[in-house]
Amino acid sequence: AKYHGEKMIPFVSYDHWFGMGNDITIDNLKIQALRAAEIGIEIFVVDAGWFIGDFPSGVGNYSVDPVKFPNGLEELASYIECLGMGMGLWFEPERICEGTEIATEHPDWLMKHFGIDDLQGSYLLNLARIDVQDYLIELIGGFIERLHLKWSRWDFNIRPLPFWREFDINSTCCQGCE
Repeated sequence: AKYHGEKMIPFVSYDHWFGMGNDITIDNLKIQALRAAEIGIEIFVVDAGWFIGDFPSGVGNYSVDPVKFPNGLEELASYIECLGMGMGLWFEPERICEGTEIATEHPDWLMKHFGIDDLQGSYLLNLARIDVQDYLIELIGGFIERLHLKWSRWDFNIRPLPFWREFDINSTCCQGCE
């Protein structure tokens, strides 16, 4: 692949999820980051589980878990940078779980479905809405700025088609869309 006409060489990255899952803290991620830096990793990725409520039930909470990260993610980002690596951060903004910040504060932003067992308790964020787009740009852009992110992981762990079908059948307009 080329980027701006130049051949790209992918970064070597480490993603905590595949070895640690939700079981992360500032302390154990610092140990992992140190080891990653020692073997030449270029991007240290903090995957799901950094927010309140763990993965998957906390998807839709974008407040940093104060138990895992008492000083926020900034402390870890600074440590990673001092080790000579860039930081990456996981997001799954299109899926929202029941009872989370977004589900509670903005139920009108959610596309719902009925009768699909493996999707119960999950909603799809209506990305057609301008206010939702603005929210995500501010949210993710804020993390990029504050943490000096060099990489982001935009995950998508949910099947969107059932939500789109339900929304199309039951909606005559999309309030907030332009």
